[in-house]
Amino acid sequence: NELTLFNRHVAPVTSVAINMYGNLVATGSKDGTVKLIDCTYGVETMAFSLPSLAEVASIAMDHTGLCLLVSYRDSCNRIWDLRTQRCLPQRLKGHRNTSTHYVRSCFGPRGSTVCGASEDGGVYLWAKAGYLLNKLLGHAGPVYDVAWCSRRQVLASCGEDRTVRIWSAGQAVS
Repeated sequence: NELTLFNRHVAPVTSVAINMYGNLVATGSKDGTVKLIDCTYGVETMAFSLPSLAEVASIAMDHTGLCLLVSYRDSCNRIWDLRTQRCLPQRLKGHRNTSTHYVRSCFGPRGSTVCGASEDGGVYLWAKAGYLLNKLLGHAGPVYDVAWCSRRQVLASCGEDRTVRIWSAGQAVS
């Protein structure tokens, strides 16, 4: 059964994330806004956007539920501190995420790293502090999504070339 309906975005919703307790949902939209919803009461608790209003390609919460990774279609990933409702100063750049595709990003193990897909065929890994750790090559075309498995210490990526690649954590952060 449907528990709550939330329809406050003015453009299509492109991504959704829920915290590990199931009481907070974050949504991202083509209108460039991110909204947080309290699932217990079904109310919007927070909303924010960048001045540029770049479209949101994906969002992900870290393991604590206190930081939100937002991938914008201006080729920049940003981390928002949900306690202060502010965007952290570091910009995770180098990859390509433009108007052609929706490429996604995620937090790595323990939230200390960020992994991002890219239209240039690479898989990018950044330290949460903002600097590039590695670029993994292997896809023949845009990479659309990435996912970490902390238990097995592997990274998965998928792309336009119809492949799913599994990378060891050692490969990823070396």
